[in-house]
Amino acid sequence: MKINKEILLTILLVVLVIVSAVQAIQLNILSKRAEIGSFVEAAKKTSSASSTPPTGTGGSQLPQNLQNLPKMVGGC
Repeated sequence: MKINKEILLTILLVVLVIVSAVQAIQLNILSKRAEIGSFVEAAKKTSSASSTPPTGTGGSQLPQNLQNLPKMVGGC
């Protein structure tokens, strides 16, 4: 049984359209979750910023194995 090239290309095109549609739906869902999450994180940051006293360290602490790395690597 020999498959016609036009039928094969049509099947391939339909599969690609279906995969694209599924990915578009997943991207839409993911972006909606990110928007909802960003609003929740922004609310948490504003509420925790007002209740947390400053530590005075000026930044976050690095893990012990990353504290002794050189500041610059290579270059002139």
